[in-house]
Amino acid sequence: MRANKKYFTAQNLYILWAIISGIAIVVVPLILGLTSSGGEQKPLTWIAFTIEPIVWGFLLLSVLTALIFQEWVKRYWYINLLVLGLTAWILFSYYFQ
Repeated sequence: MRANKKYFTAQNLYILWAIISGIAIVVVPLILGLTSSGGEQKPLTWIAFTIEPIVWGFLLLSVLTALIFQEWVKRYWYINLLVLGLTAWILFSYYFQ
């Protein structure tokens, strides 16, 4: 008898996006700093331009998880609400300073 495991869950999507974000913030600037000659500002510029899409990604992910994984959201509503609230607050304070 084979167990029916779901690999496409809301938790896995959040973890996957956090790993992709971590790679974009940590690994890519290291590579840029080591491979660009005289371009000391490239890693800092990369980080500055990467933060906004990462936050937008978390906002979009929290909205999509509410629509796709309704059973998970009913059980863990506070996680989705926390991610949605934090990302909305960050984007609101960024655009309407």
